[in-house]
Amino acid sequence: MSDLIVSYMVEGPNRVPFGYRFFEDGLVEDYRVSKHVKGASGTYTEQSVTPGWYKVVSLDSNGVHAVREAVQASGIYSISADIHGAPTSTDPRTATWRISVDGDERSIVIEPWPTTDSRVQALFQLTTQLTTLVTQALA
Repeated sequence: MSDLIVSYMVEGPNRVPFGYRFFEDGLVEDYRVSKHVKGASGTYTEQSVTPGWYKVVSLDSNGVHAVREAVQASGIYSISADIHGAPTSTDPRTATWRISVDGDERSIVIEPWPTTDSRVQALFQLTTQLTTLVTQALA
């Protein structure tokens, strides 16, 4: 498997984890516990799958470059390894980010989710940018 550029997994308020992993060779995987299945009636239902990472798309070199640029611009390389919200936080989300820095992986853990923290806002913005890149590649 190719070197990791960045990955993240967020556990939302419903406690269902989701996330993406981006690799240098363009492979993008998402973490899922279910998938949408189209029924005979044309409606979609959720079907459980073995929780894990599943291939979504392969980005071309421009897409990989865009991922690297978004990661660099986010400031993630200088964010501390642990970010903690107030003990009284009402937002139950948690997140784990893994990034590769010169071939060495390191993690950033956010728990509970401090919505006003500028570092968390930068990571949320990065999540949005990465999701947009995947959506564009799938179009």
